[in-house]
Amino acid sequence: MVTHAVKGKTVSKAIPSGPAVERTRAQLAEYQRFRELSRDLVATNEQICNARLQEAAGASSDYKKNGVGRGARRRTGARDSTRRGSRE
Repeated sequence: MVTHAVKGKTVSKAIPSGPAVERTRAQLAEYQRFRELSRDLVATNEQICNARLQEAAGASSDYKKNGVGRGARRRTGARDSTRRGSRE
């Protein structure tokens, strides 16, 4: 008997004795192997994504340290001219 969940409900199937039992056991073993490989793939992908995020964070901090970041520009415009005008 093989039992598994389908849409939140438990489903059981009877396996006839004989070669079908061995075939089902082999299929279940392969399924377990597939699940383990899938978990490994997801874990490796998460590590790659985290490494890329760390590289990007390091690159953006270097970018800001060199004075070429978002806040590094000098502001010009009406504010500066009003300050100059008040000093004169």
